[in-house]
Amino acid sequence: MEIAFCEKWWGARKRPLNIISEEAARTRHEKRKPYVALLGGVDHPRFVVDIAMEWATINFLDSQQRMYLSYNFIELEPGKLFLKGAYYWEYEKDSDAVKSCTIFNFDVSGQIVIAEAGETSEVREFETTASVDENWDEYPAFGDYASLCVEERIIT
Repeated sequence: MEIAFCEKWWGARKRPLNIISEEAARTRHEKRKPYVALLGGVDHPRFVVDIAMEWATINFLDSQQRMYLSYNFIELEPGKLFLKGAYYWEYEKDSDAVKSCTIFNFDVSGQIVIAEAGETSEVREFETTASVDENWDEYPAFGDYASLCVEERIIT
């Protein structure tokens, strides 16, 4: 899969800001400085991987370049990332208007707080517990983001 790099992804405009070279991105990665990897290329990325110090955010884009899923990982142990938050959006057909949003906040203990917002402004929130073993991943080597871009993570 083609990978391009930039300083930031402008989600509202569905485009990268300040394209940077692979070499510049590699240097930022090695120094744990922020950069963005666009998996699928500049024009129509499938994944937007935002690396910033101990954080890695993975944005999943649909065919209309709308963010429908986002994962927020944090490095809790050296070289080990934990999926701390996940956001899922549904949109009105062929529109950028959000129909609903579900937010998952995970704790290493297995506690999960889920908030759902639908077409009304009412937010439902509830808690549960489950195994979060699948929430752990390795801090990625430069250019190797595939394991973070796994959409279906098992929650039991």
